[in-house]
Amino acid sequence: MLSGSITVGDRVHGPGSYFYVPAGVTLPAFSSPRGAQVLQYYNYAEPSFVESESDHPDAERGQLAMVNAYDGMQWSSTHFYPATAPGCLVKVLHFDARTHAFTFVYCMTPNFWQDNISYHDCAEESYHIWGTSWIMQFGELPGGGYFWRPPYINHGAFASKHGTLALGRTDSQLYNHFHFNPWTTLEENRERAAARIQQWKPDLYSWVASGDHNHPVDFEHADAHGHAHGGAPHHHGDGKLQHAHGPHRRRMRK
Repeated sequence: MLSGSITVGDRVHGPGSYFYVPAGVTLPAFSSPRGAQVLQYYNYAEPSFVESESDHPDAERGQLAMVNAYDGMQWSSTHFYPATAPGCLVKVLHFDARTHAFTFVYCMTPNFWQDNISYHDCAEESYHIWGTSWIMQFGELPGGGYFWRPPYINHGAFASKHGTLALGRTDSQLYNHFHFNPWTTLEENRERAAARIQQWKPDLYSWVASGDHNHPVDFEHADAHGHAHGGAPHHHGDGKLQHAHGPHRRRMRK
C-alpha cells in the first residue's frame, strides 16, 4: 500500500502494508472509506473474484501473508549472492520455497554506488516508492518509476544520490552474475551462466543439456497443481499502479 488505508475484517491497514493472497483463499469483508493507492501484481492472470464464506479446497491458507513492511521488520544486508555493495538493504516480504522467487522491499542509502555490471538467471521487476536511482544503461529512474527485466540482460553500474525506497520481485532464485563489460550480449551472458552451472552442478547441467526431461514428481508437494496455488511470480510488465478502492463489503475469494 502506497497511501490511504483499507479495512480488512476489523483491522485497518495503512501505507507499507503488504498482502500475499494465494489462489482460493477467502478474505474477510473489506472497505476503504477514504480510498487508497495500492500497487498490485498478479502471478498468472487477473483474478476472478468469487463470493464465498470459505476457502477453495485446494487453497494454501498457510501461505497467506499480511505484514507491514515499514513497522516491525528490520533491514538486513541483501540476501542476494554474491552480495551487492554496502548500502543496499532489504526486507523479505514473501519467499516461495518451491521456486525461490521472492518479493522484497529494498533501499539504497544516500550516496550509494556500485561500479560493476550484473545480470541474473531470473526475471526481475521493481517499482520505486520514493527517491531516484541511476542505472548506467537506462539513466535516472525516479519515484513512481518501474522496470521489468528479463533474464541475462546487463544492468549497472548503479548509484543513488539521495537514497531510494522500492519494491522488488523475482520469478526464481536471484544470483548476481557480476562482471565489468557492459557490451556482452544476452547469448554470451546465458552461456557464461551455463558454464558456471556445468562447473558447480555437473549432474544438473547434464540433465538440462540432455533435453530428455522426465518431469519428475515433486514429492515434497505431491498434491501441487500446475496452476496458481501460491506459485512463482510470473512477471508481466504493467502491475496496475493506482487502484482507488471505494467501499466494498462482500466477502471475496480470489
